[in-house]
Amino acid sequence: ASGAMRPNRSLLPHLDDVARNMRKNRTAHMHVEGHADSVGSATLNDKVSRGRAQWVVDYLAKKGVPPTQMSIAWYGEGRPLFDNDSSKGRSKNRRVEMVLVGEHKKIPSLKGMQ
Repeated sequence: ASGAMRPNRSLLPHLDDVARNMRKNRTAHMHVEGHADSVGSATLNDKVSRGRAQWVVDYLAKKGVPPTQMSIAWYGEGRPLFDNDSSKGRSKNRRVEMVLVGEHKKIPSLKGMQ
């Protein structure tokens, strides 16, 4: 849903794998980015995208990833990957992206925010 800040439960095993890999590589740094669709006000979408990114950072920290290995950013509706004129496009824009800093590798986006 547009205002949801947590991922679908089916994505938790993926996050568990990310946490496991980050714990193994203590020199890795991951940048977590929250995004939203264009439904609602820009202020609300900023809040939602921040909440999504923060939820992922908090989850990974609970799984043992040190906060010093992560940074966070949120972009509201400002960086859509798909057209916000369709429900399919909007659903794909509701996401969290995780990027391994220094390696320029994107970890697959978390789509399907509840």
